[in-house]
Amino acid sequence: MRWSFVLLGALSGLDAARGHDSRPHMNMVGGPHRRGVEELRRRRTAFEPWNPPTAANKPRAHHAHHLSPRQASSSPIPVGDNSLCGAAYGRCADGYCCSASGYCGQTAEYCSSPDCQINYGPACDGNKKPSGADTSNDARPLKGDVPYGGVGIYDCVNVGDVAITYDDGPYLYTAAMLDAFKAHGAVATFFITGNNIGKGMINVAYADVIKRMVAEGHQVASHTWSHENLDSLTLDQRRNQMVYNEIAFNDILGFYPTYMRPPYSICGAECQGQMLSLGYHITYFDLDTQGYLHTDPSQIGFSVNLWDQAMLARSPCNSSYLHIEHDIHQQVATTLTNHILDSVVANGWRAVTVGTCLGDPPENWYRGSVPGYNFDITAVSAPVCSSTATSAGTSATSGLSVLPVSLDATCGPAAGQTCQGSIFGDCCSVSGYCGSTSPYCGTGCQPGYGTCDGQSSSSSGISASSAPSSSSTPSVSVSTDGMCGLANGKTCLGSIFGNCCSQYNYCGTTEGHCGSGGHIGFLLWNCTSFDFRELCHRSQEQCHHLYVVFGGCIAFIFWDYVYFIFGNPFSFGFWDYIHSDYFVYFGHFIF
Repeated sequence: MRWSFVLLGALSGLDAARGHDSRPHMNMVGGPHRRGVEELRRRRTAFEPWNPPTAANKPRAHHAHHLSPRQASSSPIPVGDNSLCGAAYGRCADGYCCSASGYCGQTAEYCSSPDCQINYGPACDGNKKPSGADTSNDARPLKGDVPYGGVGIYDCVNVGDVAITYDDGPYLYTAAMLDAFKAHGAVATFFITGNNIGKGMINVAYADVIKRMVAEGHQVASHTWSHENLDSLTLDQRRNQMVYNEIAFNDILGFYPTYMRPPYSICGAECQGQMLSLGYHITYFDLDTQGYLHTDPSQIGFSVNLWDQAMLARSPCNSSYLHIEHDIHQQVATTLTNHILDSVVANGWRAVTVGTCLGDPPENWYRGSVPGYNFDITAVSAPVCSSTATSAGTSATSGLSVLPVSLDATCGPAAGQTCQGSIFGDCCSVSGYCGSTSPYCGTGCQPGYGTCDGQSSSSSGISASSAPSSSSTPSVSVSTDGMCGLANGKTCLGSIFGNCCSQYNYCGTTEGHCGSGGHIGFLLWNCTSFDFRELCHRSQEQCHHLYVVFGGCIAFIFWDYVYFIFGNPFSFGFWDYIHSDYFVYFGHFIF
């Protein structure tokens, strides 16, 4: 059970009073501060905190506020002293780059994109035009039924397809990934960035790798020239981001793509309209395994687990996935990719390109002299499907067979998910949440989205019959697989994945795990009679509490009002009242 649902309404006023600025910002320090792959990972963390994007938070025009425009005026920016650069100092001299920290220089530490400030550094990698025929004036007919521009594409249309996609490359590990795909009889789509993280222009440094991608049946697409936030650019700058990549692709292949993915998944109304005029399909995703957040060998298991849950949540008999990862990270390119490919084969999916999963013929994927594409990708282990087939993550009844299993405890017609087989319990309550106790399975239970009348095949949750007594406490252990929360009976405190338990019940250390939408409170589980008001210490600090009867026990949740106003670390003076005989500490829980 996710306590976020209990608390959201009660605390909405407090949340509004928080003094945090949710917009991403950069810490400015002395020196050029080259950050490369690691900084790209951190920046993406700030821009892409969701997994996967839901209907409420998919990128739309209102996401344009993430960054202020870097160049809102067409007026020339004056040259500064060629030492400091930026809005307060002016631009560097011709031939120089302006680093992320605001210093002029000429080495990769200053010039690598997307950190180099293209408005103030004329020689930033993002400002360098590749060699080759200019495509600016090419005809751009809109072919096929897949929409161009607009709010974008999130889902495949062909049942049984998994479109595995990678952003930001090619890079050092991409060639080995191609070997793995070939061995598994699978293909992917590579959203290629032309000149980022100091890797060099793709038509100079990675021409052979990109040629091999196409030759082996993969689809190549655009992830812009230097991975800038498109909503922070002028029309001319945004056009250059697309055209420069086209020139490089065309120089390598003799054609260039019609599919693109916006960096940081940000493309507001103006960007959407410009992509339409340039003839691009804006492509997002409905499954993000977050490898870029878990790049250490000790953490990649988190992303592996996300993939495995996705395989349980949907069946190739009636579903599909449009997946996203990033091939510039070694653990993604090796451990995670090999696991994904093994899993695709084992579960009977077809690993295909984005164009294929959308039913778009290959001749529409590119502009120019497009080669023939006759790769027939079939499932190595074909799934056994029937009208009453049961697979991991789907119900055996025809009424539930097309519904994905809930991964976030929501259910019912609004969520479009079933509780049957979920880790939260098989019953869908009148309020649209999964569980296994009488409030979920009794009066108001929704039979079309799970089991009702107290019948549950799930052992998730704590029922009255199994509730701990005064002489016992619920079983809880430190997470070893990245999962956490009450439903999993695991705490993040002390885990290798991080001490914060996110709204998706995964451990981590990022803002998405610990910040707004993360778990910022404490849950205590009491199965004895106890006056919880004693827990508000005599220190006179304002103490807020909420309790919920669940499975015959009482769950107490406490938080300090000061935290919501100032964002300061809170302390609980009442901690000395807590006895391990009565309480279990699960870690930070979501508001």
